[in-house]
Amino acid sequence: MEKAGPQNDWIALICSGDRNAMNALVQKYYVRIFHYLWRYMGNKEVAKDLTQATFTIVLARLRQLRDPGKLTSWIYRIAHNEAHAEVMRRGRLHLVAMDHQHDIEDAGQNKLEEMEKKERGELIQKALSTIPPEQLEVVILKQYEELTFREIADILSLSENTVKSRMYYALKALKKTLKDHPIIKDLYHEAS
Repeated sequence: MEKAGPQNDWIALICSGDRNAMNALVQKYYVRIFHYLWRYMGNKEVAKDLTQATFTIVLARLRQLRDPGKLTSWIYRIAHNEAHAEVMRRGRLHLVAMDHQHDIEDAGQNKLEEMEKKERGELIQKALSTIPPEQLEVVILKQYEELTFREIADILSLSENTVKSRMYYALKALKKTLKDHPIIKDLYHEAS
């Protein structure tokens, strides 16, 4: 028997056709799912299309959700499946440096700092593009989406140990790729 609670009530309202509840669900998760898909697919327009498809499926299948406590990982799972299907159709596009998509002007930041930040971001994105897709998705979900290993395991239908292993090997490969770059060395010195 399912526990009664605010999440169940919210889901019940959505399932009954309540537009405000549907809009609240989309508003709560849309940006997160869009950013996940943009990072993974590397194309803003494809990410928009996949985000729309994800929420169409979420709203259509919400009655099938057995554990309302896993709503977040369930939505990410649908987004992951949509992205995976798109990759199978087209092949993965290039990874996008999300932190540098918009020109953010900060009056207190000088041009040299901006250039170094941009170069670091591009270097990290280039390094990320070298790891296998199954490791990349774990890195994106953990580091950018800030999900737990348990949530990632649910999303990817893997054991938690497999997710941790993929993260370990991804970080090991990234460290090896980035270790000799002067900008990264400077970061290590700053952190010390």
